[in-house]
Amino acid sequence: MPRESDPQSTTSNWSAFSYGPTGARYKQRSRLGSVVETSRYLGSLEVIEKPGRTEYRHSVTAGGRTIALYTTYSDSTPSQWKYLFQDHLGSTDTLDDPAHAPDGCARHHHHPDLRPSGALELPQRAGR
Repeated sequence: MPRESDPQSTTSNWSAFSYGPTGARYKQRSRLGSVVETSRYLGSLEVIEKPGRTEYRHSVTAGGRTIALYTTYSDSTPSQWKYLFQDHLGSTDTLDDPAHAPDGCARHHHHPDLRPSGALELPQRAGR
């Protein structure tokens, strides 16, 4: 029987997850401030319903790992590619786009308390 987690009613921000009989997640509803969005998981496709538009996020895998995300939109927003890179332990470490734009490339910190507040570390590339 499917089950669903209950959001915390005492806060304005919450997430609720729904799981199928095998324990696999098939839906997430979340609220940040006044914005509520719903994500549905269908194999390698994630459908994210936001106010005013829907995102379709396709995961591209190779060798058992997700190596890229291809996102299309229900409105006139151009589709985009994002590439995922792993660290030496196999965790996703860097998210990059084809143009290597500063806002499209971010290094994820596994210990955010070690990072200065508000800082975003961008990996250095040759030729920059």
